[in-house]
Amino acid sequence: MELITETDYYKIFYDKSKDLVEVSWDEKVLELDEDEYKDVLYEVHNVLFDYPVKFLLHNARDFVYPFTQELNEWIKEHITKDILEKVGVKRVAYIFPQDYLTKIGLELLVDKVQAESPVIVRRFFSDREEAINWLLN
Repeated sequence: MELITETDYYKIFYDKSKDLVEVSWDEKVLELDEDEYKDVLYEVHNVLFDYPVKFLLHNARDFVYPFTQELNEWIKEHITKDILEKVGVKRVAYIFPQDYLTKIGLELLVDKVQAESPVIVRRFFSDREEAINWLLN
């Protein structure tokens, strides 16, 4: 995997041979207010327009952020529909966050988005290799 972007909040890796992008989130995301976090989400997902991506791995092991109902709706509309579906992502895997409240919030968000946008298949994993194997098979 080639590192293509790095900030204080995330690293993005790309594997051209597998059409796979991995976003590795940092706990510093918690320092952002909701508008700043939305900007970061745009940054991360707009990178997908520059690469042929079918598979996306969100490594959220170190991720901590409070998911509000408003934020969940915003993500569904502006990330899932406006970016992921347009880019052609087929599968998204998530590595469970260690923070329990973030884990619950992320699960609720993903369940809702999956129900409303079943074109992209999503699953949670505790192991990175399991997640990659599922994405590619």
